[in-house]
Formats: sequence, structure tokens, C-alpha cells
Amino acid sequence: MASRGLCLRVVVVSIAALIFLAASPSILRAQEKAKFTIDDVLNPMKFSRPSPRGFMWLPDGGSFLYFFRDEDKNWLWRYDCASGGKQKVANWTEIEEGLEAQRPGREEPPMNDVNSTGRFARTRLVMSDDGSMLVGSLNFDLYVFDVAAREARFITDDLVGEIFPSFSPDRKKIAYARGGDLYYVDLASGEEKRLTERPGCHILNGVSDWVYEEELGLRQSFWWAPDSRRIAFLQFDTSPIKTFPITDELTSPVADLELQQYPKAGEPNSIVRLGVIDSETGEAGWINTGVDTDIYITRVGWLPDGSKIWYMWLNRDQTRLELRFACPVSGNFRTVVVDEDPAWVGMRVDKLTWVDGERFIWAAEWDGWQHLYLFDIEGKRLGQITKGEWEVTDICGFDPTWSFLILQTSEVSPLERHIYSVGLDGGGFRQLTTEEGIHRADMHATGAYFIRNFSSPTTPPRIEICNLEGEVLHVFDDGRIPALDDYDLATPEYFTVTAEDGATLHAVMTKPPDFDPNKKYPVLVLIYGGPESQAVTKSWQNRGMFNQLLAQEGIILFRIDNRGTAARGRDWCRIVHRNLGDWEIRDHAEGVKYLKTLPYIDGDKIGIYGGSYGGYTTLLAMVKAPEHFKVGVSAYPVTDWRLYDTIYTERYMDTPADNPEVYKVSAPLNFAANLEGKLLLIHGTMDNNVHVQNSILMIEELVKAGKRFELMLYPRERHGIRQSHRRGYNTRLIYDFLMRELRGIK
Repeated sequence: MASRGLCLRVVVVSIAALIFLAASPSILRAQEKAKFTIDDVLNPMKFSRPSPRGFMWLPDGGSFLYFFRDEDKNWLWRYDCASGGKQKVANWTEIEEGLEAQRPGREEPPMNDVNSTGRFARTRLVMSDDGSMLVGSLNFDLYVFDVAAREARFITDDLVGEIFPSFSPDRKKIAYARGGDLYYVDLASGEEKRLTERPGCHILNGVSDWVYEEELGLRQSFWWAPDSRRIAFLQFDTSPIKTFPITDELTSPVADLELQQYPKAGEPNSIVRLGVIDSETGEAGWINTGVDTDIYITRVGWLPDGSKIWYMWLNRDQTRLELRFACPVSGNFRTVVVDEDPAWVGMRVDKLTWVDGERFIWAAEWDGWQHLYLFDIEGKRLGQITKGEWEVTDICGFDPTWSFLILQTSEVSPLERHIYSVGLDGGGFRQLTTEEGIHRADMHATGAYFIRNFSSPTTPPRIEICNLEGEVLHVFDDGRIPALDDYDLATPEYFTVTAEDGATLHAVMTKPPDFDPNKKYPVLVLIYGGPESQAVTKSWQNRGMFNQLLAQEGIILFRIDNRGTAARGRDWCRIVHRNLGDWEIRDHAEGVKYLKTLPYIDGDKIGIYGGSYGGYTTLLAMVKAPEHFKVGVSAYPVTDWRLYDTIYTERYMDTPADNPEVYKVSAPLNFAANLEGKLLLIHGTMDNNVHVQNSILMIEELVKAGKRFELMLYPRERHGIRQSHRRGYNTRLIYDFLMRELRGIK
């Protein structure tokens, strides 16, 4: 449920213009705006435009490659940051067509592997360090594209399919995983060499299991050494994990069966080992990670000089994280940094960033906020780089020439993100961006520029090229969609709600464009609410077209960030430890109480809608606060935390054996008899994240309690309803349900 674009584009609407028009009904009548329809929202091309994607910095740090469509063809382009000039490198549509002609009859499978979180992350294009080659995957095989020659050739030929291609630092080899084992191919000779040979399907070499991918963000699990000879890798023994059956009823006459290795809360995980293998001799050895095997290895890499392997060791309780340096020959390790928290160790930002061969940066919440600390290679803390009652939310890059970092932080407001520069000694802390909203920066390790992605409630994602002073040199993509000029867009309003205990909760409301304070409006509460997430930000996300349609139809949209969410410090976040579902509902109820004090709110018509963790909190709100929430749309919800995975659930709840009472009171299915409002429950039958078992058990409890509800199950859907025809059907289903139950329109 790891929460976590450049593709959204819309015209800028000035606040001043909106105020002027709102005050001038005659002008509104003279300049009649178009109305959104559900068909508009369902048309993927209506409010879209070609968008650049796949940015890859070239080694000079002053130019990058990217993809962009032109004349119905997908092209690879090169952009020069100094001049703002761009040039076509290759017609990628023709490149892929040429490759496909060499593999006739091969097709990608219709669904992701049940034991992975997605195919794209496993097969995305990777560039060599010198920018001369790209390696990618097409129809199960790997190919190499020569940038200078503008030619592509296959380097593998196997129906099993290769994943996670990785260039050796000397660019002579490409390593990859296939069928749970590690291989490499010599680019000069084309010879393939197998490096590992697993004894059975329960062993994965260099490939993470499902729960590591989903909850730790660790997918590729092998790493070249700087000498281009040795490879560090993780080996997963998944045999302790119970398998979970997932069926595909669209195959007939007998449904296909998938067996997913999915560890549920309190149950055994994979046993993970850290190894190192010599790619020339095939000799392998193992790193000593300690006696306890019921642990996690969350990150791995090599010291800059290749003398040692570093890895992060995390205990099962996720309360102690150790940075260790290990000898690749003897396997012995020493602990360099210890990061502890009685609730859980936060890992929202990359914990480790190398400055050079002698120093590194560690991200931690030791003073109650996520900040950066400088260490030497012996583990001695040299100083705290950032400090204050705000958080570092991303390390964007490091300028080795001037020894300063480029960061993203919440220093201005928890609702905003800005880009800053700061010296390694903490001096020269300087804000580089000023526009209110969300700024992101992508910087090459040694470059003099960064790509800035900016959005705000009135500005869709805009891409600009900046120097390290924050000066905008070029507008790379203004993000405009002229089609929206014809529509009257609702603008989000930000404010705070004071809870009964005095806590300040950030909220946002979107009113209809033709809002009349003398009318009564129903409200739809949009909820996620999960720990370390954030819904209320000054970004474009609250201007989505479905939200615009609902606002136009007279439904006020409301979001509020409950306790446990991000950017408010350690104590604000950790209050939910061992107590999921409590503060989420309490604080959303506080928001509803506030709404009911407003003269234009119809307090009897308040609905709530969310998916995944938001589906869970929607159900919980409907059965634990039925006096507030009369209508609910719950999509692919967890209904009992015993049914969800080990890493996510135990981080916040500990195990069912350690915390049985809260597991019981946090499960919506135990309170099904309390349902009073109108409920629409949605799930994909092949969800490999939140299993449909969650909804099936909820259905049983609702039926036993004699409660009426509506249900939609989508065949052959994983987590989220993503296939185009089902996605459109689902959007219309939710729209019709909300219009009927909140607006009384059938």
C-alpha cells in the first residue's frame, strides 16, 4: 500500500479573474462556459496533450534524453539545458517496430506477474553511465540501442523474459535476472553466462519478493561493484511464506489459478541472504548479517572505492535500523550508524547519500523532524546539516564543486514543497523557488542544472530548466491544455479546522463554480488517511476532471489530513502507532462537525469516498460514525489488518499476537451491523495487493447483519480498476451512485 506526473496539463486560471467573474453575473452570461459531462471525463483525449516522459540525464549534466510524440510517432529527443535547444535522436516507433518484426507472434502477458507489483519498473529503459547506450525490454527480450548509430539489436532470445537490466560500470556487460536467477551477457561477444542456479522455484536470486517490492520499494536486488567484476545480490527463500490463491474466472471452462507468495501480518517472511559473486569465476560468498534471520535488508550498495558492501539491516519490529559495512571476502561486518524509534524508523527519504569516498549523509528524525546529518566513513557524526520544525522531503542532488546540496523541504508550509540549497556544514541555507505550490527537482549528480516540475491549485504541472541559483532558464513544457479554456473550473479553498483537543487540521474544499451561499449543498469527503501520506497539498491534484464534474453538479468536495499523515513531524505521525483507524475517523468526524456549522452545507447529505487505505477508512467511517457519513464508496478496502501484508501492517500495528484488541476494533467487518447509510463496495477479483478476500468477508458480515448495500466486482483486475473499458464503467458507476444518493438524481 505504498503510497506513493508529468502528464496532467491545464490552462492557468488567475485568482483575480475568478473573483472578477464571480462578481459580474452579466459577464458570466455573456461568456457562457461549457459544462463538463461524464463523457468528457471518460474521454482520455479530451483534456490531455502529448507530454514528455522518460527523462534521462546525460553524463555531462547539461543535457538529457527524453521521449515525446510528434506526428503520431514516439521520438527520442535530446535537450540542451544551456541553449534550450532540442533535437530528434531516433524515431522510437520505428525502432520498436523493427525489433518486433524480429520476434513475430510474441505478445506481452495481459496482466502483471502475481508476485510482482508491476512490469514497467522491471523492464524500464536504462542508460549506460557514458550515455552511449540504452537497454530495454520488448516482447520478453532485452535489446541495446546505440545512441550514436541510432540502431537497436536484441541481446537475448528467451520466452521466459529478462528483468532489471543493468550495465556494468565499464559498459562491457549487462546483468539481468531471469526465472529467479542472475545472468549477464558480454556485449562484445554476445555470450550469455549464468551466475546463479536456484534449486527450486522458492528461491529468488537478485529479484525481491512481493512484499519487499511493495512496502520497501526494493525491486532490483543486485548491484555491480565499481570494478565491473563482482555483483552483490540478495537471495530470497520464499518457502516459509504461505501461498494465497488468486483465480481468473475469465478463462473457461476452468478458471486459471495463480499462487501468490504473500506474507500476512504475523506470519513468516522470506529468509533473506546477502551474497557476492564473481562474474568471471562464478565463485560466490555470503555476508554475515547476524544470527537472527527474521529481519529485513532494506538497501544494499558498494562503497565508492568498492572495498566494502554497505547494507541496511532492519529488525522485524522495524524499530532499529543499522547501516553496516561488510567485507566482500570475509563476510564480516561492522555497524556504522544506528537509527532507532520506539514506534517505527521512518524511511520516506533515501536514508543514505554519498558525498565522496570519506563522507556520507544520513536522513533521520532524531530531533523530531526529518533532517540530514553528515558522517565520516568511520561512523562519526560530523554535524547536522538541516534543522527546524519542518522536514526534508527529498534529496534532489549534490554539487561537488561547491559542496552544497539541492533539497526539497516543507519549510514554507506542510502544504507546500520548495527547493533549497544548503552547504554540508548547514550554512547558506537558501530557498530557490518562490511560487506557492509544489516544486520538484531532478538533478544530475555533477550537473549545473535541474529540471523543475511545478504545480499549484491554479497551475497544472509545468516543467522548467533551472540553474543551481534557482533561476528559470527555459520553460520546457508550459502544460497548457487549450480545451479547458472553454470550461469554468472550480478552485480549491484551503483552511484549517481546530479539533476539540486544540489540534490544527489542514483541509481543502472545492465549491461549485456557480456557488450560491444561500443554497444547501451535499458534501463528498475524499479520503485516504494512511500513515505518512498527505492529501491536502497546494498542488494540481485537487483539480481533477472527475472532481470538477462533481463540483459542477452541485457537490462540494472536502479533504482533511488527519493525525498520522506526513510533513507535520515525528510526534504527529507516530500517534497512530498500534492504533490504525482511530485518529483517521476521529479527525474526519471533526471535519464533518465543522462542515455542519456552515449555513450552506446539507448535514444530512455527507458522503465519503476512497480507495485502498481510503477504502478501509471509508468503510470504517460508515460503520463507526454513521451519524456523520450517510453515503460511502469503498474501493478495494482492507477490512481486517490480519489480512494485509507483514511489512506495512506490522510497521504501524505490530503483530496480531502483540496487539490483538486493536486488530479487532480497527476491522470494519467487526462492525458491519452498524451500517446505516448507502454503501457501494468495489473490488477487482485478481487484486494481488488487497485481496478480494477482504471484501468477501465484509460481504458475509453485512449479509449476516441483514444490511443492504451495492457491490461491483471487476474480473481480471489487480489493485485499482485500470483496464480502460472497466475503468470507464467504474467511473460512470460511481458518478451515478453519488448523483443518486447525494443529489437525488436517478
